[in-house]
Amino acid sequence: MTRMNSLLLAAATLLLHPALGVAESEDRQARFERMDQNGDGLLSQDEFASLGTAKFDEIDSNGDGELTQDETVFYAQTQAAERAKKRFAKADTDGDGVIQQSEFEQRRDQRYAMLFSRLDTDGDGLVSQEELNEARRRRLDRN
Repeated sequence: MTRMNSLLLAAATLLLHPALGVAESEDRQARFERMDQNGDGLLSQDEFASLGTAKFDEIDSNGDGELTQDETVFYAQTQAAERAKKRFAKADTDGDGVIQQSEFEQRRDQRYAMLFSRLDTDGDGLVSQEELNEARRRRLDRN
């Protein structure tokens, strides 16, 4: 595999794989720079592999080198709670700590529009059965 193909595979995996736990709010450039430990603008195999080690260490809350079910459940719950807080903050557009129905509907409409545009791969303003099937295949391929 060429160096470019390896880099593309690594980048695609990082962007699509939820287990890596990269915060949604970071832009892609900041994520890449954080992963590029030596700052050469490229991800080596070692830099890529170190992400898995760092994730293991993050989940291993007592540092004993083993992951228990309690640690993995706690980690997953913590991540879910952080995502929920970020989603809440995005929806609470006036920052009053409460999501009004109008804010909820605005956020819902934004998310639906974004989803629709991802599904409408040919850009014709309509989603065909084939486009839905392709979206399902892409989702299954990620998992």
